Amino acid sequence: MERAFLNLHLRELAIFAAICERGSLSLAARDVGITPSGVSHALTQLERHFGAPLLDRSRRPTMPTMLGSIVRRHAELMITQAKVLDADVRLGFGALLPSIRIGLIDSLAIHFLPHFIRGAKQQIRAFSISTDFNNGLRARLLDRSLDLLVAAGRFDDAAGLERHDVMDEPIVLLVPKGAPDLSDLAAFKTYAMQNTFVRNSLSSALGRLIDRHLRRMKLEPEFAFAFDSVDSVAAMVAGGFGWALLPATSIARSISHLSAIELRRFPGPAFSRPVSIVARAGELGPLPAKVADVARAIFRDVYLPMFRELMPWVTQEVRLHPPTAF
Repeated sequence: MERAFLNLHLRELAIFAAICERGSLSLAARDVGITPSGVSHALTQLERHFGAPLLDRSRRPTMPTMLGSIVRRHAELMITQAKVLDADVRLGFGALLPSIRIGLIDSLAIHFLPHFIRGAKQQIRAFSISTDFNNGLRARLLDRSLDLLVAAGRFDDAAGLERHDVMDEPIVLLVPKGAPDLSDLAAFKTYAMQNTFVRNSLSSALGRLIDRHLRRMKLEPEFAFAFDSVDSVAAMVAGGFGWALLPATSIARSISHLSAIELRRFPGPAFSRPVSIVARAGELGPLPAKVADVARAIFRDVYLPMFRELMPWVTQEVRLHPPTAF
């Protein structure tokens, strides 16, 4: 029986995949935590095994040869399978993951975070939590500086990810105290065009979601302020500077501003923001699905009672996705 494949080592393949991803032996060495000479040795061993160069060293950044591209593709598959094996064994036998780097959208940082850590500590020994806006979290997941996201959006355009839908939350209209009745769509459109729109920055996923919806309604209101922070948007409305649109959880975060704000159902076609658990496909075993169930329980037990008190109609418009069956 041919046993030459036994000379292939997963560590050498992982090093080669890192070289291809980074385009540099020195950067790959930093990523995998060994010396550049160790990376060079691993590459030499692989090239000796396959009998041909795997990298075109004449190019910068370094690129794989045709053979190298084939090896890279198979190496990445083997690495993913090895990670799945490791996660399945450890999680299947009840062992805690030693540490996980989690990204959390900024609007959930206050009310969601403590309950999330309490609920997920059965699966994870240590947490490293980063709060950021959606674009930053997405980039950090793709460059492997984060392992799992509690994110806004579905990330359908990114390959190699798994997504567990948690909730769709409605977008709510915020106006200063004393604003007229805007339940009629025509009245709202007139109000929207005559008063300043306090918007979320178009560099944010939320800002783009709201902008697309208003454009579909052929509504392009005047704006003088654009903010990344949902707290800043709510504060400006509370100060009487204009009106705004925010997801329900963002309003719960900005509760200190609500004494000067009226919360109204959006009078136009309803729209919502999805909240999902996102991770690189297959790398964390069943953990992302379990984390999604923890998140659903938080939205059901913590947020829905807050919504019921602040804006009762929202509880009828929130969609909690069904829990994952194990």
